[in-house]
Amino acid sequence: MITLHRLGGDGHAFALNCDLILTVEATPDTVIQLVTGGRMVVRESVGEVIEKVAAWRGTIAHRGLHASQLTTALPGLPDDDSGMPPQLRPI
Repeated sequence: MITLHRLGGDGHAFALNCDLILTVEATPDTVIQLVTGGRMVVRESVGEVIEKVAAWRGTIAHRGLHASQLTTALPGLPDDDSGMPPQLRPI
């Protein structure tokens, strides 16, 4: 989730799920088109929205990498998928 500000009105902050963003364009206001069909006009520039999304995704990737390093370092955990139920094992 990234924090943005609505354009106009009180400009209050809101959190947006990055996975819902389809496009971001300047018209000249910054308009975010969502995969749901909704649209949002925000105070941030297109570049700022892109930077926020990139930072968020980098944080998630870092957390995933860090978590995988922790689990492989724990003794007693199998190195393969043998401890997983069959329906959860990768194909």
